[in-house]
Amino acid sequence: MAVSLVLTPKNKKNKKESRFMPYHHLGLFDRTDNAAENSEGVTCTLLCAATVEALLTDLECFYSYCSKNPIVFAGYSNRSYDNHLNEDELMLQGKLKLIGNRKQKASNKEESTNEDKPKLQGDKPKTSKKEESITALKNLSVFGEWDKNEKLYQEYRLLVEIRNGLTHLKPEELIISSSKDGDFYGNPKYLNNLLQKKIAKKPAKVCSWIEWIENQEYCLWCQDVTYRIIQRVISMLPKSNLSKYFSEDTYFEFNKEKQKGKYKLIEEKKQKEKEELQYLRKEVKRLQETIA
Repeated sequence: MAVSLVLTPKNKKNKKESRFMPYHHLGLFDRTDNAAENSEGVTCTLLCAATVEALLTDLECFYSYCSKNPIVFAGYSNRSYDNHLNEDELMLQGKLKLIGNRKQKASNKEESTNEDKPKLQGDKPKTSKKEESITALKNLSVFGEWDKNEKLYQEYRLLVEIRNGLTHLKPEELIISSSKDGDFYGNPKYLNNLLQKKIAKKPAKVCSWIEWIENQEYCLWCQDVTYRIIQRVISMLPKSNLSKYFSEDTYFEFNKEKQKGKYKLIEEKKQKEKEELQYLRKEVKRLQETIA
């Protein structure tokens, strides 16, 4: 998986000067692999949501640099330096910059508040879960119109909602049924969608809802939704040499079923190694008893 882009500006004073631009969204998505392998749903949720946000930051950085510097891309030295942004790209860059500025201002304001003002009992957070969900979904609109009834949009909305539920965890008060089955209620309603799709699993014992998503099927769902959002966003970029370069340099493949097969093989290998280790321990113990 590509993780960075080397850009060489047309600099008369120093033609060897170049810039290194890491692709953070690729680095974050790459780290979901280990989380999914180990069925760490909480970790996978946070990484996947952060991946989409990082994609917007990567694009803003990419367009911002290209708007000021006619460049040649590593691997394309035989092509023209004439890669200035067209009108649509300049407009998109401006929108992405506004998103970045809002995030920075919100971060600075929060840091200033935490340092200068003691937090009083009953103080409400500056940003609610609902506001964060609206912002995350609204940010995607800078690339064009989205069908809000489309399955992909609805799935990403659910992913963001779960992420916000994790970052703004509230005390839980679960109701345990008096029936023999001992069923319990009171978990977030959005988990019902995951249960219907057989993505989340309701444990037999009473526990927090975060345990419901600690399974590999849910992790694969997070990865799949995130991958499809990335591909959709890139396909919506204004058509030009720049978008083509960005698409080629950040391209990677992800297939949910192949990943599932990969994790299954890894699990089988771990199980085999575990059984072999247990066998060796028994043999060592048997030999020790024989010698004694």
